[in-house]
Amino acid sequence: MTSGRRARRSAGLALAVAAMLLAGTTGKASAAPLISPPSNDFGSQTVGTASAPASFTVSVTCTLTLPENPALCLAPEVLSTSISASGPFSVQSTSCPASLVGVIPFAPTTCSIEVVFKPTVAGSATGVLSTGGPTAQLLGTGVAVSGGGSSGGGAPPTPPPPLPPAPAQPTLKGVKLDRRRGTATVAVVVPGPGTLTLSGKGIAPLPHAPGAAPLATVGAAGVVKLKIAVRGAAGRALAKTGRATVKATITFTPSGGTSTSLVVTVHLKRAG
Repeated sequence: MTSGRRARRSAGLALAVAAMLLAGTTGKASAAPLISPPSNDFGSQTVGTASAPASFTVSVTCTLTLPENPALCLAPEVLSTSISASGPFSVQSTSCPASLVGVIPFAPTTCSIEVVFKPTVAGSATGVLSTGGPTAQLLGTGVAVSGGGSSGGGAPPTPPPPLPPAPAQPTLKGVKLDRRRGTATVAVVVPGPGTLTLSGKGIAPLPHAPGAAPLATVGAAGVVKLKIAVRGAAGRALAKTGRATVKATITFTPSGGTSTSLVVTVHLKRAG
């Protein structure tokens, strides 16, 4: 080999080394493998039963590129996977291969893991999801079956019976004053068939009147009118001052149901 050829070869090697050094000093550092989420709390779970699966995502990303060609991955990121879960947690399924390789710059390569929680005893439980790289913390609480103790695979506890429906209640539609007579008519909306009664201190019982009554049998949902007149101290106040205030209690008893009441304050007026 001539001295000229040796010189050119040495120069080429020097340029190659310089390019490698440039890649090492000016390229971006490779990103570490990641797992998301980093932890999961499965909440409360009946002893001996499995929870709904929780999903985790493992990702590797190539970020080592040359500034002159950022689309080129110089060093693929590789994760040799080993998937397992500790404690009362288990891996239900995974799409992770033996080696997860990130070869496209800044575009993560991902795989998923499904984990379930199946407590064997009551109380707090912890575990770790291992991937061969990043790990995730696992939390949960075992709840004893009805009657205490742990479950040997028996049926889950029987849910409590549903609460009875709330009693049907009357609602106030409006109050109309009769200033000439010093009375009032209260319109009440009832939710269904039943009995409607009117009572209260100072309220006088009135005979049935068309469209208005102190005691009404309701055949269907709708508006019922109750007429109010006063007696006693309230009657004397109305006669003397032309004004009186009473509190009327309207009680609705649905057919075969529980009674509920509505209290209405009525300000009576009578023209002098």
